Amino acid sequence: MRILIAAALIVAVLAGGDVATINAGNFKTPREIGDWLMESSGGDNESFVSLTEAWTMDNIKYRTNIIDKSAVKSAQRAINEGYGDCSERAQVMHAILDSQGIMNTVIWGEIAGTKIKHAAVEVNYNGKIQIIGNMGGFQKKEGGLAPTEHLVN
Repeated sequence: MRILIAAALIVAVLAGGDVATINAGNFKTPREIGDWLMESSGGDNESFVSLTEAWTMDNIKYRTNIIDKSAVKSAQRAINEGYGDCSERAQVMHAILDSQGIMNTVIWGEIAGTKIKHAAVEVNYNGKIQIIGNMGGFQKKEGGLAPTEHLVN
């Protein structure tokens, strides 16, 4: 799978895009990013999910913040600004996946053995459930937003 992701990213760079600076290019909304990543994945859901996670981690620079579910900024704002904490990164992945009809939910939990809170995305495709945006030791505590409730505006 890593080879497929690397190949898709190489194709993007050769096509004139730089994955690290794609926000400055033609793709400015979760739908546009999702369309590009789905095309790059060849329509393979597993590759698309992996590309979505990789794109988000590369393009939404991490900044620390105390997680407050009521203060999560929108996916669109995080994309525009190019940074966010784990909850904002989760919103971006959530919106990109949702744009392509991939069932997903933002989930909340803690890192095992700590009181550190973390947000990630639980993805359901082809009868498979996967958590992306995960940190080592992540333990799901509760669900979050349904797929159509992402904060895009």
